[in-house]
Amino acid sequence: MLRSLSELDLGLWKGVIRLYMSDPFTHTYLLYDLIYELSRTEVLFELTGSNIIGYLFIWRGPRTVCVHVWGRARSLVSNIPCDDEAIVVVHNRELLEHVARFLRPKGEDYR
Repeated sequence: MLRSLSELDLGLWKGVIRLYMSDPFTHTYLLYDLIYELSRTEVLFELTGSNIIGYLFIWRGPRTVCVHVWGRARSLVSNIPCDDEAIVVVHNRELLEHVARFLRPKGEDYR
């Protein structure tokens, strides 16, 4: 099931907190931006039941766009914005080639 940030309710918020508590280093940007940078933040969540199994997190900063692809978010990759220059961080090596295949035809330079 896919849910967007506009559907953030208590259950989804608890899921974000569980992710953060399980691995603060990986999810710190997500939690910080949901609290302090909400107007610059877009998130699509992939859920199984009430558990977040993947997300696509987009932060539109004043100079650049940062995108984080985490977990089993394969179905979310097609939502990576290609209209702006972006830094894309893929947290799951299994998704790296899938993300590269999506970006390559768009003419994106990636490392």
